[in-house]
Amino acid sequence: MLLKKLMAILMGLGGLVGISGGVQAARPPQPAMDAPGECRDSAFLQQHPLTETLRAEPFVIFYTRSGDNAPPLDDTTGSGTPDYVKNVAIQLQAANQYYQQMLRLTPPLAQPRYRLAKAIHVYLFDLPRGNGMAFDEVTRVKGEDGSWLPCALTIRISSKLNQPLNPTPAHELFHLYQYGYTQFKVGWLLEGMTRWIESAFNGEIIMSKKLQARPPLKGAELYALRYSAWPFWQRLAREKYGTVTLSPELEAVRYLDGNPVFRTTTLPGGEALEPLLTRLQALSREQSRQANLPFYQWPEKLQQSHQFDDVICQAMEGIECSR
Repeated sequence: MLLKKLMAILMGLGGLVGISGGVQAARPPQPAMDAPGECRDSAFLQQHPLTETLRAEPFVIFYTRSGDNAPPLDDTTGSGTPDYVKNVAIQLQAANQYYQQMLRLTPPLAQPRYRLAKAIHVYLFDLPRGNGMAFDEVTRVKGEDGSWLPCALTIRISSKLNQPLNPTPAHELFHLYQYGYTQFKVGWLLEGMTRWIESAFNGEIIMSKKLQARPPLKGAELYALRYSAWPFWQRLAREKYGTVTLSPELEAVRYLDGNPVFRTTTLPGGEALEPLLTRLQALSREQSRQANLPFYQWPEKLQQSHQFDDVICQAMEGIECSR
């Protein structure tokens, strides 16, 4: 009886104490495959004080009225908020509605990957290079009073854009949509697809006769591209999927100067976005299982690796992607 009790105690210790009496090292807990990752602390607002905000759900736009980071301060409506900031908000909200209602995409904050995020923070400042950046990690920053703001996704946009027709806000927001679906971050996928989609905001990209006559992009030629990969996505979408037509509500959206936010009322092949991104989401998870990695916590180097190029391309319906 005593021996049975002793064995029961040893078994109940879950293997921390071996039969020989030695203590085994506890294994660190492994994250679940669908764990959303961390909400990391960021010092961005301490390094770039942006003391003014404009809330335009689900966005919080941070900016300043002084120094090199300040946008143009013209305020034609007398609302107290610069036109530049309001035009960014108008484009972001219109794009967000377009992606959800017209393209039928799941918004980033509704994706399992981003269940820790409560908002999308948009920082307007003088970027050292480029017009904008979108980040795939959830972070939190300290407000003016030193308290932590809720966890959020982050977009950085230049405060010096040629407003209001520059499509950078919509472009960077679409990257957050992509991140919500897939871990793959190669340029021909992220930038090529987004450059095609942003044509709704800067005028439709027309396929010239020269472009139609050339062989479709594929293999190494395609994978080496970034923004210039848009013909691959446009051709695939137009050949296999229906046209998306802008709703009257979105067609009526205007910037403060009266210019329409959307420069075309149709996106031929626009019905491709939801099935293609859903397919990429499934492929991401399949690759995660094969590598025994959590769905949403791939190392950055792996996300940007070209080792998945062929399988990504081949996952697109009817595409041959041999090098």
